[in-house]
Amino acid sequence: SKKNVATVDKNLFFIAKKPGKTVITVKTDGGKKASCTIEVKQPTESIEITGGNSTLKRGKKMKLKAKVTPGNSTDSFKWKSSNSKIASVKADKKKDTVCEVKGLKKGKVTITVQSENGKKASYKITVK
Repeated sequence: SKKNVATVDKNLFFIAKKPGKTVITVKTDGGKKASCTIEVKQPTESIEITGGNSTLKRGKKMKLKAKVTPGNSTDSFKWKSSNSKIASVKADKKKDTVCEVKGLKKGKVTITVQSENGKKASYKITVK
């Protein structure tokens, strides 16, 4: 239904062209037909964490952002703290490439973001 998203070649293989959803329909000579919806995804190739500082005071917050390549990645992202007693992590509800880190207790912690396809980036913070 959307040839700019995906097509089918003469050997009946799907050819992905760009991220999106499309419906593929097959028809027989007898008039029967069947359809299926496919989604073409753009996987993350690399991630870098930006926007923060290497130190954070107890009780204070900072935002970190996952800079994703390519920018049109369709992956979802999960954030985590190596020690949630030292610093908590809360992903932004609207944009999961952004998180808020809150310093809770003195110590060192590593904040990690991971894409749906397994790419990771880490950011070290000292809470004072």
